[in-house]
Amino acid sequence: MPRPFFPHTMMDVSRAVDGALGLVVGDMPDGRIFVLKRDRKGGGYTLTEYKDSQRSAVLSTRQISDRIEALNTMAEAIGLGERL
Repeated sequence: MPRPFFPHTMMDVSRAVDGALGLVVGDMPDGRIFVLKRDRKGGGYTLTEYKDSQRSAVLSTRQISDRIEALNTMAEAIGLGERL
């Protein structure tokens, strides 16, 4: 089964979200993780920020309906210097 990995480019983010899992995960140096997940049934995306890699606490959740906005928001959250 494919596993999510830390995206290094906008193309990595796009491929992961558009792929079979519909999921991309970015882990930050301070332990937080960001998860962008595609909603397969209703469309749209959910960006969730967790306190740590064990997902012990949700720090924020954002529903995003537009694909480009979702990808750009994820890229900004994990510090990529790119936008679509």
